[in-house]
Amino acid sequence: MNSRARLFAFILLFAACYCVYAQLSEGGQPYSFTHEVSVSKEVKEMPEVDVEALLLEDQFAPEDEPYRFGYGFDVSYSLQNSGTWDKLPDGGKLWRLQIMSQAAYSINLIYDKFKLPDGAKFFIYNDDKSMLIGAFTSQNKSTVGAHLSGGLQL
Repeated sequence: MNSRARLFAFILLFAACYCVYAQLSEGGQPYSFTHEVSVSKEVKEMPEVDVEALLLEDQFAPEDEPYRFGYGFDVSYSLQNSGTWDKLPDGGKLWRLQIMSQAAYSINLIYDKFKLPDGAKFFIYNDDKSMLIGAFTSQNKSTVGAHLSGGLQL
């Protein structure tokens, strides 16, 4: 492995650890881990990324340019415009949204605005439930800047 690749791997590892541990989270498990819920949920599929073209671009990047961490898609998913809502037996509500990206090494979520109502809990996890981040709560609110981010290797 060349030195540029080693440095990139170190930065990637550091960034992943920082994203997970820099956030205040309360732990716990999502409701869907311990209760039966509807299997249907909205799925958002990210467009395919031309990895070969990006790697070629990276070869010609100026040496003082930071390494590319990934390829971002600007989206605006919210509780109001996406996801699937389930009504729970106790009168509560459960919102779920699955985000997919074929052939991606990982998916990272960065929120410009993040605000939950008091009592709500937000989790990020992968399909097989082997990686879990959260619970995030109203304590993690952000109206300016990206205060909450999460990354899962899927």
